[in-house]
Amino acid sequence: MLFRSEEALQILAQIEKAFSAAAATQPAPAANGAAAPATAPAQVSLPIDLELLRLVLLQHANQTPAFDAALQRITAGIRQDIAAGHPQARVSLAWLLVGLDRQGAEAGELMDALNRDASPEAQQVAREAMAQRVRGWLALRAGQMAQARELLQPLAQTDPFASLGMALSRTEASEKDAREQALQQTIRQAPVSLAALLASRALLLGNDQPQATEAGRALSVAMDRWQGWMTSPGQRPM
Repeated sequence: MLFRSEEALQILAQIEKAFSAAAATQPAPAANGAAAPATAPAQVSLPIDLELLRLVLLQHANQTPAFDAALQRITAGIRQDIAAGHPQARVSLAWLLVGLDRQGAEAGELMDALNRDASPEAQQVAREAMAQRVRGWLALRAGQMAQARELLQPLAQTDPFASLGMALSRTEASEKDAREQALQQTIRQAPVSLAALLASRALLLGNDQPQATEAGRALSVAMDRWQGWMTSPGQRPM
């Protein structure tokens, strides 16, 4: 089974929980009893991997204006953190860009700037696993598969995105079985994650399975409905 439909719903529940937490921080109703204006889901700030998930969903649903607006809002906020001197923000923006396969040159420049920063905080961030993940995916997007595997392999047991990157680096025809096994391993490693969602899509789109299972078709239906759900988070997608 590629990806159980209930697992897809658990991924949705992660975002719904984040939306609910953000809504709880909205201003209290005005003194005259009028309700405070609702915060649209596209304006709610989330942790970077959830932001990436939301952008992937918008991208998949071909919601280009909403995608562009959300990406601009997110990157503007991260750029403010970079300007304020926070090294981790460089990694966050680089990961967002490389995860979406956009503006790889800028992502590389962000990581180069991090490496040039001699401050102790920046050097610590540069040594962390997240930075290594980004460097691995930069190599992957550039077609440097051997380098990508060298960077991602040490992280693959604990980082599902590193595991996914290892799988996607298997592009030769002779590596077809290894690629499929690695994608399946990513799903087993972290079934409730964006990495697992992308791995299951890669299996289906790459025809690594003869045909979609019922679970695979259920996942496709869920993904098609996610954009509508995100604009009305109280509704169930399935």
